[in-house]
Amino acid sequence: MNQPFPLDAFPLETPRLLLREFCADDVDDVFAYVSDPEVTRHLILETQQRRDETVALLARAVENYRRETPMWAIEYKPDHRVVGGCGMRNWDRASARVEISYALARPYWGQGIVREALSALIDFGFTRMRLNRIEAHTMPTNTASCRMLEKLGFTREGIMRQHEFFKGAHQDLALYSLLANDWRRGS
Repeated sequence: MNQPFPLDAFPLETPRLLLREFCADDVDDVFAYVSDPEVTRHLILETQQRRDETVALLARAVENYRRETPMWAIEYKPDHRVVGGCGMRNWDRASARVEISYALARPYWGQGIVREALSALIDFGFTRMRLNRIEAHTMPTNTASCRMLEKLGFTREGIMRQHEFFKGAHQDLALYSLLANDWRRGS
């Protein structure tokens, strides 16, 4: 039997952030960033054109929370607003490996918010989930994401050519990884 995600550890709190379960009341904050084509340019998620699309997106996030693909709201405590999201997917329990994902509203770019959120999520993964490896996939053209992952200690392993189909084409993705031993040495 598969072990569930140890969700009892949530919400996770950092100096500026609260990583918590999404709720229906977050729709306006989430729509503000998922309707921005600059935010969704490098994401599998298509730009949301209508608020009802975001209502459905949040409903799926809430439904999947206790399953295999939990997503957490990144709440910026000074503003009491959801400014992004982060998640885990493709948890391979036998190999102790998971993939992380993330998105952030454009007004909050360049402030270290994703790095702060992912640091907490990575620490949770290595300590509570006993992971050995955390992966991130990003479009090679998303240089800000590539730099942020490298600052967190991730190693770029290569390019997965035409790895996923989104934005109307097969997309190359850069594969980044962080091992538990590297995280412990760096923290």
